[in-house]
Amino acid sequence: MSRVTIAHLPKPVCYHGFTCEQVVEIMGDRLDEFNRWMVGSTRIMCQLRTPEQEAFLKAHEEWYGPYRAGCTVAHGVITFTTDVERFLRGLPQND
Repeated sequence: MSRVTIAHLPKPVCYHGFTCEQVVEIMGDRLDEFNRWMVGSTRIMCQLRTPEQEAFLKAHEEWYGPYRAGCTVAHGVITFTTDVERFLRGLPQND
């Protein structure tokens, strides 16, 4: 299975980073190595916000910063772009 180089890294589908499907495609035959490298690192869950959550964030920008709409699709487990880039560059974890 081929893998993607840092020079040809695709744009993440999710605002927060790469989806599981993208990580599989990017890592190719290095997926197991990447998953071992990621042990102890943080991944997040991309979920849709409820209308109540959206309204709350808009109403409390002074606490949470400028309002930014969430993703329009729940992408599931997301790997941060910086983690993928650090692995492809041969750097240690940042966590």
